[in-house]
Amino acid sequence: MGFFLGDVAAQAPLRQVLDRAHWKFFDATHRFNGMAEVPGHLYRDVYRMGLAPHPYSAEFEKIKASLDSLEWTYVCRFDVWPELWKLERKELVFYGLDTYARVFLNGKQVLFAENMHRLYRVPVEKWLLPEKNELKIVFHPTSKKAQKWVRSFPRPLPGGLYPFVRKPAFQFGWDFCPPFLGCGVVGSVVLEAWQEARMSDIFCHFDSITDTLALGALEVMVEAGRRGRAKLEIFGAFEGTGEFDLRAGLNICRLPLRAPHPKFWQPNGLGKAHLYRFEVALSLNGKRLESRHEKAGICQVELVENPDAWGKSFYFRVNSRPLFAKGANVVPPDALNPWGDRSYWSELLTECRKAGFNMLRVWGGGVYASDDFMTLCDSLGILVWQDFPYACAMYPGSKQFLKETQKEAEENIRRLRRHPSLALWCGNNESSEGWHNWGWQKALRYTLKDSLKVWKDYQKWFENLLPQLVQRRDPGRCYTASSPRHGWGRSLSLVEGDCHYWGVWWGGEPFESYPQKVPRFMSEFGFQAWPSLETLKPYATLPELPESDSLFIRSRQRHPFGFKAIKKMMDLYFRDTGDVAHQAYLTRCLQALGVGLGIEAHIQAMPYCMGTLFWQLNDAWPGISWSAIDYRLRPKILFSALERYYFPILLSFRKENREGEICWSNSGPDTLWGRLSASVLSFSGD
Repeated sequence: MGFFLGDVAAQAPLRQVLDRAHWKFFDATHRFNGMAEVPGHLYRDVYRMGLAPHPYSAEFEKIKASLDSLEWTYVCRFDVWPELWKLERKELVFYGLDTYARVFLNGKQVLFAENMHRLYRVPVEKWLLPEKNELKIVFHPTSKKAQKWVRSFPRPLPGGLYPFVRKPAFQFGWDFCPPFLGCGVVGSVVLEAWQEARMSDIFCHFDSITDTLALGALEVMVEAGRRGRAKLEIFGAFEGTGEFDLRAGLNICRLPLRAPHPKFWQPNGLGKAHLYRFEVALSLNGKRLESRHEKAGICQVELVENPDAWGKSFYFRVNSRPLFAKGANVVPPDALNPWGDRSYWSELLTECRKAGFNMLRVWGGGVYASDDFMTLCDSLGILVWQDFPYACAMYPGSKQFLKETQKEAEENIRRLRRHPSLALWCGNNESSEGWHNWGWQKALRYTLKDSLKVWKDYQKWFENLLPQLVQRRDPGRCYTASSPRHGWGRSLSLVEGDCHYWGVWWGGEPFESYPQKVPRFMSEFGFQAWPSLETLKPYATLPELPESDSLFIRSRQRHPFGFKAIKKMMDLYFRDTGDVAHQAYLTRCLQALGVGLGIEAHIQAMPYCMGTLFWQLNDAWPGISWSAIDYRLRPKILFSALERYYFPILLSFRKENREGEICWSNSGPDTLWGRLSASVLSFSGD
């Protein structure tokens, strides 16, 4: 199946970005107030105005709860551009509201938002003025709204508050990041206007692909203000013309596509990530309204799960070729800006490509991938495994909740489906494993009736409605209900499905367990290490930083036994001098040793194992975590070692008892021949 990504429109609806308007913020008591940044976050606004410590300092923890308990208002005033005012249809577009917000335009409520994962588009012709408009956004405390949801539900759910709130789960606190609830206008605010009709969505897909011909269709969603005769034209790499009768509202128009002798979009290491360039133009009643420059990739991705001699396979076949997936799990790049910006992703993903990555998993405790992230993955040849943002919890099955989550899923499927790098939709992270292995039912004192109802709600969404929605809006794309397929303590986890192996961390096992616990596809495993001390210094109150037992350093560790787990493994492999700088350095050596041993074991086991995605690539704040690159994008030793581990040719030594073997692995596209010379030396050099 082939997909496309779009560039900035050459001629399109007019867009007046309101981010740079003079925004102000204040709480209900007016004790806190000042100038706000949009996009931004409450915590950064109060810090920038000198009203609070830095959000990532240890001192901020003391006032965070009081800020979260207040109602906050953001307001700006603006005049409408004269050119935009002349156009017929006018809409306010909100690219990120965190999270429960009432939006007022000139005193009239035009929106109630309750989902940070959604884009909101609001027609405002009735209330907009040519000059002196007032836009006001009132944010309600997230925890209070969530508690109201909880009280209205007949039983508690695993996960506590966050299953009821559609904002990133990790912002409620995770083992790599403290809770950061807050609120704010976290995405751009745009006034958009258009005349008569516009292209609201474009989807290019190829369903019949051979080496000699790819056949597909260009599907364009046209929103029309009234009936009319539309014409769509394609120029460039693809060509075609079609005419359509439009009705008022949304219309889907399709044009056939042909690509003789297609050039395939290939993952990093297997060829070029080829993208076709073309233009789509919309005319209505003979008048050109809009044109867009687009890019398309032709790529077939299949998730292969077939019974075999070992159990059941789990691997990706890309353009008819089995792929050994090499990469990591991605978390949001900032606790207060979970989508990040293009410069961040450009720097990070370019380094991933150099290191040999061909896949990244966008973890379900965060957000959907941003457009910048996906566009860069398209150009760099990095496949994307996208979890829907559900993690480590069970979720309500009420009509109200499902209605909202279906809107959210549909919007984001439509947005991301255009990218050739998108390889897989996954329903959730570890919800199925938690239900079967973590004792939730006992801890919450569920009756049999409770358990049956909660599990039925899970199946209704993740095994029924959500895969149906994926199939309807993104036909042919792979879907799996949950990651992992089985918990790491179950024998099935090593012979079928993907696996999150946490015996080395949660189970306290030594690194040598990795070669003994190789699954069909490793989608999570890892070990913690300190970041660079330079990354921590801007957020510390000196002289705290040099002290390994200071309040600041303790605040950097969010896992309940993180320091203990690191020390246990340090005592096995290194001598800890006690000096904090040397200790931090040794943790990075330790991480590289352990995770590297796991990666080697997975690659050595091809074709039994066909993927290794370690936890985790990056950080959401300056802390001690499993990341290979810290919050300030400083690589740890593990990341520097990945260029060797993820190189197509991996030469490694494996020892068991008193015997050893040299392993030669080739995950590249070409057959290679060579000669190997090996020497065995004693420590004295003999």
